[in-house]
Amino acid sequence: MAETAVDLNRDGQASKDLLKEIPDLSLSAGQLILLIQNNVKLFEQFWPQAYVTQDYRQSSPDSLLLQGYADQIMPRYFSFDKSITRLVVEPGPAAAADGGRFPAPEEVKLEGNEQIRVVVNRLLFTRQGWRLVRVTTWYKRYTIIT
Repeated sequence: MAETAVDLNRDGQASKDLLKEIPDLSLSAGQLILLIQNNVKLFEQFWPQAYVTQDYRQSSPDSLLLQGYADQIMPRYFSFDKSITRLVVEPGPAAAADGGRFPAPEEVKLEGNEQIRVVVNRLLFTRQGWRLVRVTTWYKRYTIIT
């Protein structure tokens, strides 16, 4: 869910429901992986990142063309807060260099035993160009023990 309504699929209807706005979102890996091994804690959130090109024959916002989406992941170290209900995710050295395309979450909260809420300020591609939007994603627990 987006904090503000956006029209990413260019159908003229802005929505906060990103499952409606990003067709590839329901096809993406849609995964949040928390890997804890040998005292190392990694946070990995898959997210479909928009890729665009520019039609240099035009100078309007329509000159930017959405080419599609590709799942991206940026692993980051994390720790638990004292109450063990929130994850503190480190931005990492790449955060300043990637232009905001792969942001670290501002909040990761464990909600009961079965759900994690992740809040991230994401750059989303709209008809007017890139727009920073606060996005909340909920993940349901699925555990694999190997």
